[in-house]
Amino acid sequence: MSYEEIVEAALKLTKEDRTCFAYLLADSLDEKHSNINVMSDEELGAEIERRHLEMLADPTAGRTWVEVRERVRRELEHADNPISIMEK
Repeated sequence: MSYEEIVEAALKLTKEDRTCFAYLLADSLDEKHSNINVMSDEELGAEIERRHLEMLADPTAGRTWVEVRERVRRELEHADNPISIMEK
């Protein structure tokens, strides 16, 4: 089955099935990309606090959602294989 066929089939799923499929895909990534799904509430709270303090220490280091969304949109528009972008 080609990438395009998989995407086409996935988009025909119900919203609930697409959500489940998305979680399964996320869980299949290496731990670096999916560890948020295995954090306890305490660990997640600590991670949120760490990121918040990091942002307060240097507010200019991050990107706004608008900047991130625009960068991803541009990359997807110019990608031969959008999946390869996710591997960067």
